[in-house]
Amino acid sequence: MGDRIRRARMGAGLSQRDLANAVGVTHGMVAQWETHRKPPGRETLRRIAEVTFVDLTELLGNVTHDNSGALLVTEARQRQLLRLFVRLPVKAQDNLLELLAVTADVARLDKRNSHATHPARPID
Repeated sequence: MGDRIRRARMGAGLSQRDLANAVGVTHGMVAQWETHRKPPGRETLRRIAEVTFVDLTELLGNVTHDNSGALLVTEARQRQLLRLFVRLPVKAQDNLLELLAVTADVARLDKRNSHATHPARPID
């Protein structure tokens, strides 16, 4: 399990200290997990999966490496946004999702309006 935790942590671009802070344990505890000295509890393992964006069953070793349903986020800014998002309380997540939806709607309207006022010129 320690190797799977290490792979998940590194895949999420986190240091051991970053993972410890996100999960609420000490840096030394993360080192113990990764060196197979002490396994994390079930709830802690769930938090590791949540923070690293890895399916819990993958951390438990119950899946093949198909990952067909896994979410792969390779861009650092997107990973940072997701890490911050999952730390928010559910109500704050709902509020943020609503704000993002409104922002996306406004951006679409702006884009539509700019095309209407500046139509494409035909090519000669």
